[in-house]
Amino acid sequence: MFDFNRSKRPESTVLTAFAAKNRLAVRSLGRREMLSWEGENRDTIYIVLSGTAYIAEINESGKKNILEFFTCGDVINSGMFPDIHTGSYSCLFAHSGCEIAVWSFGKLAEASSKGDMTAAQLMNNICGITGRVFIHTSILQQRTIEDKLMTFFCHLSRENGGNTFTVPVSYTDLADYLAVDRSAMMRELRRLNDTGKITSDKQNITLSD
Repeated sequence: MFDFNRSKRPESTVLTAFAAKNRLAVRSLGRREMLSWEGENRDTIYIVLSGTAYIAEINESGKKNILEFFTCGDVINSGMFPDIHTGSYSCLFAHSGCEIAVWSFGKLAEASSKGDMTAAQLMNNICGITGRVFIHTSILQQRTIEDKLMTFFCHLSRENGGNTFTVPVSYTDLADYLAVDRSAMMRELRRLNDTGKITSDKQNITLSD
């Protein structure tokens, strides 16, 4: 059975050694730098070695909607990119200071079948992405900004195994991810602090028991 828990992802040092051993091409991306877009080779995978990356939809006016975010140890299959066909396109880009290794799904699967434990973990994490897509859908279906925030925070709490965790994206990008107005979201965060439901210090959040 696949374990969807992010805590099972390989550490950055393990991933760096894995990339070096397999001679993977590694890209260092700056803020908002794009790496790939829909329609590219669907056998390609991207392994996040450090930083945060996004799959986003970019519309004709240049506005982006974050569809999913990925952090160290996540594996992104180019086949995940939705083919939107509405004048928009989907792409993979870096948040900031992101390092991503590029390989092929076939080679990763082969390494996993030969007993490489890091490759096996990465294969497991590819399957975990599907579960996270459903989680994002559940968050978006919440009717209020409070419910969206608390559903997302509860998800991060479960992943981290405790009530205190760090939001892995900026609040501007979190508003995109939740599909809400940033100013309204920040007001809601202040209200959740005032009512004691959470305690926040920048990106660090503690849920009340």
